[in-house]
Amino acid sequence: MSKRALDQNVASDTSLTFGETRVTGSDIRILNNTNAWLTETLIAFYFEFLNSRVFTSYKCSICVPPEITALIQITPANEIGAFLEPLEVDQKDLIIFALHGVADSEDMDHSHWSLLVYSKWDNKIFHFDSQNGYNNSAVRSLSEKLQVYFNINVEVKEVECLQQKKPQDCGIHVLANAEQIITYAAKARTVNDCPKVSEKAINEYRQKMLKLIWKLKHSSSIYQIKSKQQPSLFSKSWHDEHDRDRF
Repeated sequence: MSKRALDQNVASDTSLTFGETRVTGSDIRILNNTNAWLTETLIAFYFEFLNSRVFTSYKCSICVPPEITALIQITPANEIGAFLEPLEVDQKDLIIFALHGVADSEDMDHSHWSLLVYSKWDNKIFHFDSQNGYNNSAVRSLSEKLQVYFNINVEVKEVECLQQKKPQDCGIHVLANAEQIITYAAKARTVNDCPKVSEKAINEYRQKMLKLIWKLKHSSSIYQIKSKQQPSLFSKSWHDEHDRDRF
């Protein structure tokens, strides 16, 4: 299917409910627009997809929904358990957060996504930022809260990662890095030396997400996909194709 036909097919029906996330026509337009920032909804959708469809056999990892991370960011450290305990993070070895930082709280045009990873295997917190230094304040704040919650005192390591070419691509880098880190760490039992994502993967990620949404919508006659209650709706051939698209 051509890119244009794919875009039209995905956008022709304006919503998809996947688990707890509803992707709408406006989200599709954002994916089609390379000059648009990814929204919290799109990051939540792909995090839920990674948790419930791609890495179901990797019980050691979890991508925390970005709306939960946002609540943690504004909540005192001694109260964040109310958000983390239902996710059973104590049973996970790799906990991934999409961190949203704002340079100037009155100017949301200067907001930025980066990735924070707590690895119990490494006893470290890793920060992957495609625009180095931008989210320093948010990283420091969230890291301090996590150390209080988990009762740890660990190094916070800034990881050298691929830097974004366009300011609108920070969310794309977050998703690509999250997928790359889980794939690598689930086998290596470490985040250290995780390979960088490629420019090619970043450039293709929006179309990859559009293709995924289109397939999810057409994998069943019922569009309300309850990812945690129902068995997989994907055929072996679909999984094989998706595996070939992995980084």
